[in-house]
Amino acid sequence: RTDQLKDTPLPAKDETKTALDKATKAMTEAAKALDNQKSENAVPKQDKAIHALEQAKKEIAEKVAELEKRKDDMAKLEDAAQKLGELAKAENKIADKAKDMTAKNDAKANQDLAKKQDSLTPQAKDVAKNIEKAAPEAAQKVNEGTKSMEAAKKELDQNKPSPAANQAKDAAQKLEDAQKAIAKALDEMKAKQAAAG
Repeated sequence: RTDQLKDTPLPAKDETKTALDKATKAMTEAAKALDNQKSENAVPKQDKAIHALEQAKKEIAEKVAELEKRKDDMAKLEDAAQKLGELAKAENKIADKAKDMTAKNDAKANQDLAKKQDSLTPQAKDVAKNIEKAAPEAAQKVNEGTKSMEAAKKELDQNKPSPAANQAKDAAQKLEDAQKAIAKALDEMKAKQAAAG
């Protein structure tokens, strides 16, 4: 069984391979001692083999947990990238509408647009919170974008669509930058995943 476990594809880490090699060696020694009718010598060697197998099992479990966490983080980042793309698109629409309203001086339309702007900000903050550990650089960019989103809402509330358009454009750009930072973090994670086996 030890040989079978040793031949099973596992994360190619030296510590894991070393532990399995020790277990194999100890099991072989225990078997030889039994073959030579020296059962009193076989028990300590078998205990040594069991200990080595337990150590290998522990190291394998740690590697599997690490791989699972990385996989979960990658899924979160992929979802966040998609959400940021949607938010950036919506933010660009707000910027375009605010720009169009500059000449109209329509306070009600500005208030309606401010409400739309206000609904996007919490969504962006949630994305930043969800990716903070996995992609801190991207989370920082999203947070910078939310500040521009809040500034755009404030300008719209004050019936100033021109500066609001600029703030919304800036927010959209920061969200797009965050999306690029997520793509970079994902590439790094995928490289680690491939290196881990």
